[in-house]
Amino acid sequence: MTRKTTKRARAVRAATASAAQPHPSLRLGILVGCVSILLVGALVYLNVDAARRAAPPSLPPSVTGVLTYQRAGNIYLLPLDARVERKLTSFAPADSAVYSARSPDGGRIAYVRVEGMGSSLWLMNGDGSGGRKLVDESTGYVTLERPQWAPDGLGIVYSYHGFIVEGNAIKGETFRAERVDLQTGERTALAEDAAGPTLAPDGSLAFVRTIRGGQQLVVLEPSGTERVLVPEGMFVSLAAPRFSLDGRRIAFTAVGAGPKVGGQAPARQEQGILWSALQRTIGSALETRVAYAHGAPARVWMVDMNGAVRGVGELAEDEPTVAWSADGQHLAVSGNGGVYILDAASGQPIQLAKLGGVGGIDWTR
Repeated sequence: MTRKTTKRARAVRAATASAAQPHPSLRLGILVGCVSILLVGALVYLNVDAARRAAPPSLPPSVTGVLTYQRAGNIYLLPLDARVERKLTSFAPADSAVYSARSPDGGRIAYVRVEGMGSSLWLMNGDGSGGRKLVDESTGYVTLERPQWAPDGLGIVYSYHGFIVEGNAIKGETFRAERVDLQTGERTALAEDAAGPTLAPDGSLAFVRTIRGGQQLVVLEPSGTERVLVPEGMFVSLAAPRFSLDGRRIAFTAVGAGPKVGGQAPARQEQGILWSALQRTIGSALETRVAYAHGAPARVWMVDMNGAVRGVGELAEDEPTVAWSADGQHLAVSGNGGVYILDAASGQPIQLAKLGGVGGIDWTR
């Protein structure tokens, strides 16, 4: 091959290569276009993802009504249609509400306030107006805990939690379930060694009893017969039982593994003395303060009248309380970490609020 031929070949290859490469301005346009496509796609993804995260999950059509719960000394309403929380009361810290419960018709609210050396149970209208004292235990070392309305709306059941004090030390405590009649104010003791009472439409009373081996969920039938539905040792602790509106099931919250497959309880765990979540510290001048002892997260469980126990989903909360929907298909749950609607069959939760409370929850129409 001659030098002339070589130069010509080089020229042809150079021309071909030049023709195959886009013009610099064209390359820049392609690059800008690609970057624009990527940016638009990223923005679309971020907007869709933000909208997905911002939009509250939809509720089943059957989930309607109003949730009422207590948080940080005050009472809140959450209508399930608008899903906009409303603060109902503005109690001063010295007169704060530590428990609350709304009547079945939604027209009245019972609440417990810290008062004097103890506490008192009050009643007000459903809109927060009015207010009268039903039970006064302000002069003794007594806390009134976990009020619930009787299904007929004529009375309120609650825990009487008294402390035996010697000097500046708590030497012991006593629990009993009581009922107060709204018309007469008469108080009736329903069961001894009973905490967190709840009433069924037929008059059956369920409550938590603490014994040496742990805690039980007990049902006291109208005939006077007691039955242990959840035996000691099945859970480390349990609390806040709540009858369904038809009286066939009880939802409660508990810490522990629950029953083994086949219904046998796990081996009893070594436990110390089970103190109430509401503790008293008595100072040198016998002044008391209320403090909450937060323990391990608790799950929601359910037991029927035959004693069959099952967990309801995997939601774990700090000191949760529960309330039933009218049809028994859902549970409302309030704990320190939020307010939820829980499907009673699947256990699937829908979070409604990022901040809840530990003083009770009710679900009314």
